[in-house]
Order: sequence, then C-alpha cells, then structure tokens
Amino acid sequence: MSSPNADLSSLSISFPMRMLLSWLRISQRNAMYRSAAQLHTMLERNVQAAPAPKSDSQLKVQPLTAPVYWQCWQLSPQQPSTTTLPCWLYLHGGAYVRPITPWHWRMLRELVLGSGCTVLVAQYPLAPQFTCCATITDLLQAAAQWLAPHARWGLMGDSAGAGMAVALTLAQRDAGLAMAEKLLLITPWLDVTLQGDACNALAARDPMLALDGAREAGRLYAGKLSTSHPWVSPAYADLHKLPPISLWCAQHDVCTSASLTFAERARQAGCDIHIHHGRRMPHAWPLLPTPEAHATRQQLITQMRSEDTLFARQ
Repeated sequence: MSSPNADLSSLSISFPMRMLLSWLRISQRNAMYRSAAQLHTMLERNVQAAPAPKSDSQLKVQPLTAPVYWQCWQLSPQQPSTTTLPCWLYLHGGAYVRPITPWHWRMLRELVLGSGCTVLVAQYPLAPQFTCCATITDLLQAAAQWLAPHARWGLMGDSAGAGMAVALTLAQRDAGLAMAEKLLLITPWLDVTLQGDACNALAARDPMLALDGAREAGRLYAGKLSTSHPWVSPAYADLHKLPPISLWCAQHDVCTSASLTFAERARQAGCDIHIHHGRRMPHAWPLLPTPEAHATRQQLITQMRSEDTLFARQ
C-alpha cells in the first residue's frame, strides 16, 4: 500500500498563488455557495458552458455521439503517439449544477499535449433538472460506448466530476463491467453532506466553496436518492475491489476531510491509493494559472502516461 505523499507541503507558496488567493477572497468567489438562497439565485442566471476548443495545429477536437442532453468531445494530439497510451474520460467539476469552464479546457489542452493521451470530455446535464440516478445510469452506458475502441483507459475528474468518476466505477464494479486502469481525482467532492467538525473548520479557510450552498447543490443532485447514497456520496460506499487511485487534496478545501476519510477506508479495503497534499492550496487548484498548479499538472501528465510504477496494471 502507498503512504501519503507530502508533495507541495514543503514548498513556499508562490507570489502568483498568493495574489490569486487574495483575489478569490476579495471578490467573494464562494458567495454563491454561502446559502441555499444564493445558490438558487446563481442557478437562475443560467450560466452557459464554455465552448469546446477548436482544432488547431497541435490539438484535434472531435465530437462523439452522446445521450440526449449530453455532449462528449474527444481531444487528442495532432501527432499521435507511437506507443499505446491510455485514453482518459474526464468529468468536470461545478457542484453538479455549474457547467464546464475555460479553466477546464485550458488544463485539458495542457494535459493532452503534455501526455500524448486522448482525453474524452463528457459534458453531463446539470442539476436540478437532471439528477444522480439518471445521470449515472446514462453515463454507465455512454462510457462503455465511448471507451470501447480503446484497449487501455482511465477516469479523471475534478471536484464533483471526481466524485462522479468514483460513482461510475462503483456502478461498473457492481454491474460486473470492466473498470478503469486507475482513477485520477482532483480535490474530489466525495460527501455532499459536508458534515463534521473537520469540515466546518475547513470552511473558514476555503475561498472557493461554502457549506450551506454546496450542501443544497448536493441535495439537488441527489434528487430522490439519499444524500448518503454511494452514487451521490461515494465516501459512504463499499470500497472493495476498486482500481488504483491517485488523489489530490487541498489544505483549504471543505472537501478534504471526506477525501482523507475515503482514502483511509479505501486503503483498508485493499485499494492502492496515493495522496498528494497541496499546502495552502484551494479547491481545484490544478486548474489555476500558478506555478503550483503547473507542477501538479505535470504530476497528472506523468500519471496519465502510466510512468508511475505504483499504478502500472499487473
């Protein structure tokens, strides 16, 4: 079993990250999550998804057939690799209620070109119009179709998308279907209830999320399911027979408490899991334009290419 990795914990925080964190706090980036009412006000604005990038001299972008109300884009290098690299299905964050952003597309471009891997980007329908049971059921079928042409594949995601990646893996396991070679989870949201003293303490330092609105987003996504259902909150799932996992957690993030509990339970269930700690980092920091984020994206690129022997399938 792997032991937790200090990673960024020994590094001084950069000036660009300090400035960005100050901007997040001054601009009250987490205001939309401070109450259920503020979350619903945000939802009424009907924020549109950032458009997928267009193909250029380096990146090829192609649409894939997807279920109704879904979109899926295949991103790949214009010059394909001469080795067999895994394909990755990426699920974006946004508390299940917000669409993909330009920050996601910029990071994904860097990951594709840096790794040489193909990445499939699934844009799933959002809560409250669409809820967990239908979303995971559709994703279970669509993922099998999207990934069928690929001999090797893995799952990635950030925040809610990382939670969805775990939920998809649980559904695949329980259905007796093939599972990913490994999971790469960026500050995953694994417990939408956000309960506990540790979570409350983290909320005071989190510039991206706040508890009451995030809990409301989780409730909307759960729909008729309990907020502790494993597809909604994988932290409560049976974690036996899961693929290897690499998990990035941030020091200033309300999701971190559940991530660490999940990691320990997964380890006890026999899962190879590796934790990367981001000292003084906010939720979803690998998407940001800072040196710390760039260093973490380089870690992701290495993991995507399966250069880390910990995650090489035996």
